[in-house]
Amino acid sequence: MILKKLIGDNISIVIEDNLLPDVAVDKMCEKLLDSGVIKPSYVEAIKRLQHEIGPYYVVAPRIAMPHARPEDGVVKEGLQLTVFKHGVDLGDKDNGNVYLALTLAATGAENHMQLIQAVANFFQDETRITNIMHCDDIEQIKHHLT
Repeated sequence: MILKKLIGDNISIVIEDNLLPDVAVDKMCEKLLDSGVIKPSYVEAIKRLQHEIGPYYVVAPRIAMPHARPEDGVVKEGLQLTVFKHGVDLGDKDNGNVYLALTLAATGAENHMQLIQAVANFFQDETRITNIMHCDDIEQIKHHLT
């Protein structure tokens, strides 16, 4: 599965609660930043967009897909899967708290569309999503990515 390959070890379980949106964005990007997939400017672009237009990346109840434009600081393609054990309020009144985020870093428009399609297919499996949200360790999460 392309997602498992692109996620690799970029998985994070966040147990803190009452996070501010900017702190949550940092958590959703931290592994990609640490592994050199993105530059700090990419994280700042997501935050800037969030401040300008709201939580544009909350795509469904409980689910977020943070992303910015490739030129905002993508070094190479990658994904980060973040589970918020207590949920995080990103200000989306329609979809509520986010428990699962898949941060997208694509290198170009064509790759971006392919990744979004793969992510959309992943998010359609409600059982898998629920199972991942209930995982307590990264190895359990990896098991559900296969």
